[in-house]
Amino acid sequence: MKNPDLRVQKSKRDIERAFIQLVNQKGFSKTNVKDICNTALIGRSTFYRYYDDKYMLLEELVQYYTSIFEKLVSNRTKKNFTITSLIELYEGLENYQASMLCLLNISIDNVSLQENFRSLLTESLTQYLSTKKLTISKSFIQELYASSVITTLKWSLTNGVDPQIAELMNTTLQYIVNKYTAKVE
Repeated sequence: MKNPDLRVQKSKRDIERAFIQLVNQKGFSKTNVKDICNTALIGRSTFYRYYDDKYMLLEELVQYYTSIFEKLVSNRTKKNFTITSLIELYEGLENYQASMLCLLNISIDNVSLQENFRSLLTESLTQYLSTKKLTISKSFIQELYASSVITTLKWSLTNGVDPQIAELMNTTLQYIVNKYTAKVE
């Protein structure tokens, strides 16, 4: 297997940082390739070597951060939705704070990190809920859970991981599931 070219990694990292910085300052619609290149201190040809346009850059970043989140959610699911696994999920995202907070607020042409997260969270709860005979809609619980987790993710990325918040989230999910699971008699 060939070693990755460090120049490529550096250029892509600089492009991503410039993109995130500019989107945070100006918004996605007012960010253009020229500004990204100037901020990243690269030539336009370098940008176009890797991306067709800012939309392709956005799409690749969303896919990249979705895959990171997917691994963390999968780990949480394997650990049966424990408080510890929720804290690990939040802590696993801390290294990507600026990029995640920025990308969670962009939704362009069906490219949305927040919607990808919502879909992964909803799916992750499907197997857990499949063993329960609920008296209320499973899809409602899934949507409520996904919305709550996304809100908590944004809060944690902004304010830091708080174990009490993780406990609240886990306790709330357990309460809802237990409260609305039909009792077998």
